[in-house]
Amino acid sequence: MFSTCLLFLVFSALVSEQDEPVLKNGGFEAAVAARPGADGLVNGWKLVPPPQLPANWTPNPAYPGELAVVESPADRGGAHSGQRFVRIAARERHAHLYQMCEGLESAKWYRVSAWVRGGAVSLSFYEYFSSGKIGGQAVWQTTAAHAQWKRVEGFYRPPAEGYLRSALAVSVPPGASADVDDVAVELMDLPAVPAGP
Repeated sequence: MFSTCLLFLVFSALVSEQDEPVLKNGGFEAAVAARPGADGLVNGWKLVPPPQLPANWTPNPAYPGELAVVESPADRGGAHSGQRFVRIAARERHAHLYQMCEGLESAKWYRVSAWVRGGAVSLSFYEYFSSGKIGGQAVWQTTAAHAQWKRVEGFYRPPAEGYLRSALAVSVPPGASADVDDVAVELMDLPAVPAGP
């Protein structure tokens, strides 16, 4: 009886661990009020009133732009799903909104997807290593504008040697503006590849 209970607890812990999303608030439904500084900016970003930030996401101060958390239900032609989406606009440089991902494992493959509308968008990862080095990988990029919501997807495999963690960045090129919703990072169930000779 004890061994059955123990086995159940271990299995339950494994299942609940795997159920945790790698990316939180990918639908941008949760937002927090932000307080701009004296210059009217938050981390160098202009926030469209009312000033809000999507929970769990960070506007990159090295790549500032303009950000709006737009509340417009999907059934009224607004969000792709739910009640909210983000609109990212870039000025002279690319604008990056990013989130540190939880639980990515090196050498495993992940499907990265988002629904986009408007201008060009790219999805990429910042990668952090034990040596202090920071790298990156592009996952998906478009230069075409879309008047309707369009699902985009790419694939990502964190490197193995010295890898610590990754952050997913959603970016818009200079002079462009795009709507983004329902961003997801999902582990792919692929068969193991045998090691070479």
